Amino acid sequence: MSAGESGVLVIADDLSGAAEVAATLDPGTPIVLTPSSAESATSSDDSIAEANAGAESDRPFTEAAHTGPRNLVVDLDCRYLPAESAGARTSAALRDFGSSRATLIKVDSLLRGNIRAALAATVGHATGPVFFAPALPQQARTVVGGVPFDNGIRLSSTRAWSLEDGSAPELLSDLCPVPARHLGLDELRSLPSTDAADVFDNAADSRDTAASSEASVDVSNVGFGGERLITADAETMEDLTRIVALAEATSAILVGTSALARALAERRRRELPAPSDASALADVGDAAAERPEPSSFPRTPARVLTLLGTAAERIEAQIAHLLDHSDTRVLDFPATEVAAWADDPRRLDDSAVRVRAALTESHLVVRLTDTGASVDPRPLPGLLAELTTRALSGFGPIALAAAGGETARAVFDRLGVHRIEAIREIHPGAVLSTVGTASASIADDVDLAAVVTRPGGQGGPDSLTLIHAALTTGEPTTTTAAIVANHEGESMNALPTVAVTMGDGAGVGPEICIAACLDPSVLAVAAPVVIGDAARLEQAAQVLGTAVEVRRVDSPSEAEHVPGVINVIDLALLPGDLPWGELSPVAGDAAFRYIERAAQLAMSGEVQAICTAPLNKEALHSAGHKYPGHTEMLASLTGTEEVSMMLSSPKLRVIHVTTHIGLIDAVAKIEPGLVERTVRRGHDALVRAGLERPHIGVCAINPHAGENGLFGYGEEEEKITPAITKLRADGIDAVGPLSADTAFFLAGRGDYDLIVAMYHDQGHGPIKVLGIDAGVNITVGLPVIRTSVDHGTAFDIAGTGKVDTESMSEAMRQAAALAVV
Repeated sequence: MSAGESGVLVIADDLSGAAEVAATLDPGTPIVLTPSSAESATSSDDSIAEANAGAESDRPFTEAAHTGPRNLVVDLDCRYLPAESAGARTSAALRDFGSSRATLIKVDSLLRGNIRAALAATVGHATGPVFFAPALPQQARTVVGGVPFDNGIRLSSTRAWSLEDGSAPELLSDLCPVPARHLGLDELRSLPSTDAADVFDNAADSRDTAASSEASVDVSNVGFGGERLITADAETMEDLTRIVALAEATSAILVGTSALARALAERRRRELPAPSDASALADVGDAAAERPEPSSFPRTPARVLTLLGTAAERIEAQIAHLLDHSDTRVLDFPATEVAAWADDPRRLDDSAVRVRAALTESHLVVRLTDTGASVDPRPLPGLLAELTTRALSGFGPIALAAAGGETARAVFDRLGVHRIEAIREIHPGAVLSTVGTASASIADDVDLAAVVTRPGGQGGPDSLTLIHAALTTGEPTTTTAAIVANHEGESMNALPTVAVTMGDGAGVGPEICIAACLDPSVLAVAAPVVIGDAARLEQAAQVLGTAVEVRRVDSPSEAEHVPGVINVIDLALLPGDLPWGELSPVAGDAAFRYIERAAQLAMSGEVQAICTAPLNKEALHSAGHKYPGHTEMLASLTGTEEVSMMLSSPKLRVIHVTTHIGLIDAVAKIEPGLVERTVRRGHDALVRAGLERPHIGVCAINPHAGENGLFGYGEEEEKITPAITKLRADGIDAVGPLSADTAFFLAGRGDYDLIVAMYHDQGHGPIKVLGIDAGVNITVGLPVIRTSVDHGTAFDIAGTGKVDTESMSEAMRQAAALAVV
């Protein structure tokens, strides 16, 4: 893998993972579904491309292997095949599809499936090193010291593998087929930011010299002592971006999750020419024009059939939400009944008649139940696929949603679908696709208008409702995640409008606004409108190499929310030549004006939430606005006497009793009433977010909570204990005062839903260690909803396209979630 390669190849072991990765690449990225039978490309050294080329209409797949689209995703459907077969499929795919594309082997973030076999095949194919980095920071799945963790708990100590054969690995090295070198966090983070590849400039020079002189240089020796396989720690998206940079510098193949694919895709986009060169800008436009356009729905579907081949616990709540918001009914099929279809085809036909009859009356959910019964689960997806084919034959245009990668893949195989094209992500993991034109004719006259795939029970309570809404609109180019009309015929409710303030225009704010406002997972839940300067946003889009229309509107009601368009209320306050990364009173004043306008819109009800990009306090003060930060500014603008700052990350939530004042002043300010009000605000916010009875840990001020008077002057007994006593009397589950080091340790492993910090650094330090890349700042106590990124203006990288945008996306998603609760 090198920076000059033309595209990205992702080889996945299951369909839902393949679709999730495809959605992070360009719209319309094709997903090739390789033959499902183990004999086609697994037991021998046969070519996958040759196996696919058996049918006349499958020939485009062989072309895609070498001259097809810029990016390509291949689903091997091998997660639960015998290890030997899975390894053979991986080898064949690497040989047939690799060509000049950068390559990622996509594996499960919980490390299930044939990972050892995939690694063996990859190492055997690679000419350089292989980086194995399976972290998924967005779901708090990390690797530290070579140990995989799930939400701060060792993977081997969780129940994630309860339905798997064997036990979860203790270490990444347990999965390695050859001795591996480990790349720890300290070493990884000692490399310079996202340009870690610069460390290997000499290596690249050596390769170039070797190429010209025909000398033999083993790239795998560069920086890694000759090891072919490198396991890598990662806790954040920034860590994964560094790993991608290292892979580019060493011509490595990557093995990891959808997060690594996202880091790879983002880095590829940033490699477009810098905007300072007019000819380079023309090239950017040409590159954008060459990206594949997403397919459109060929027909609006008559019905939506949702197949649930999973018994995940959260499915019940998702079904209930869907029934409340759509004209949908449910048919349950016990696993024992489905298994019996194999020996009694007439029962299968009768069940297909029931499904078809139900679909003529309403949308339908077909759910597999009682999966814990003593039934072999392996034939069940195929039998559900047969049921689907018989029920839908000749029915007319139908949209299909399938939860569980095996179920979806079995349906596609039965229908003869060999290629789908990912359009967009409805919510993380749920991907909207159309059937690719290169696919074979679908069997038995089944007319698929669109499909959605999703892993098992992934998603929140509204997941199935969002999927249903996306499928029933018939328009993949619109933001369709609004709650659909309910069965009484109410009209569709709009997504919450989120006012996104651009922050300090000299910092990274414009860049993260552009990226987050184009993020499919944001557009699935929010209708963003930026308050800022349109010209600066256009400059930021050029920095990112992103093709986007920045559309100026006068009010949120004028905004049209379509992919590729960012709506902005243009205050036009910044000069066109404002330098990136330099302190500017003009930018400081503009940042204040953006907030001012957003607060006015929120107070008038024109927007339902505010999400703020970072401002620079020194620039703000130099412009005459003497606020410590956003929190205090919004309190003043909304006439709110007292608010609290809450920081939220995948592993931890923290609310602060005091924030932007000195430590001595903070201790003096703390008193029982302030502690009590802060806890109540945090408690109410979590209840509103869906936690019925939050468990709250309250930090002490002194080390060891004062150690019974040994440290401090009795501050805990005077300032904190009375508040906790009163809170508990009112039924709030607050515990403390707790020694801060113990409180954060316990919260990190999941014992507390919220930690109450007494002062700024007591809360900010742990939250940044445990998840700054996905950290979100929420102002609690305002009459309006406000979230923000948990990082600053980053002047050192502003205007370079290097900023990690995930925190802004998460802030916007949380703003939308709070707005609709």
